[in-house]
Amino acid sequence: MDEPLVTADELAKRLGVLTATLAKWRRTGRGPRKWVYVAKNRVSYPASAVEEYFATLVIREFHRP
Repeated sequence: MDEPLVTADELAKRLGVLTATLAKWRRTGRGPRKWVYVAKNRVSYPASAVEEYFATLVIREFHRP
C-alpha cells in the first residue's frame, strides 16, 4: 500500500503560507525534506514527511530562548 500524500495546496493551507513559499523552501532546503512530483508541475508530500516537519516546528517553538 502506498503512503498517503498531502498536496502542496493542503500543506500551504495548514502552514498559512503560499504554495510559492513551499516551492522556495524546496529550493532552499527548508520545509518537509521529501516530496514527489505527481504531475509535471504538481508536487505532493508524503504524509510522514509532513508529520516529521510539524514535529520539528513544535520542538523549535518549545525550545525557543
